Amino acid sequence: MNDLMNWEECENSFVRKVSVDSEKIKSILTAAKLRYEFVKSISSNEKNVSFVFEGYYEIIKELLVALMLKKGLRSKNHQCLFTFF
Repeated sequence: MNDLMNWEECENSFVRKVSVDSEKIKSILTAAKLRYEFVKSISSNEKNVSFVFEGYYEIIKELLVALMLKKGLRSKNHQCLFTFF
């Protein structure tokens, strides 16, 4: 089962071309690194594992946003970030 949105739909409805902004990309990568350092320092347990998982999801999302920006693209949809990848 493929739950990802197809790329054509993403391009038509959720992705736009943007100027490559190296400083924005650098800022996003710095934030992702800081978030990673924080999340990996958390000792996960039954009560907080969903928050730890959420932290890793946000890191991946930030990295994909940076990758898309590097290619001159911006997505308004999380599914399209993963379809792009």
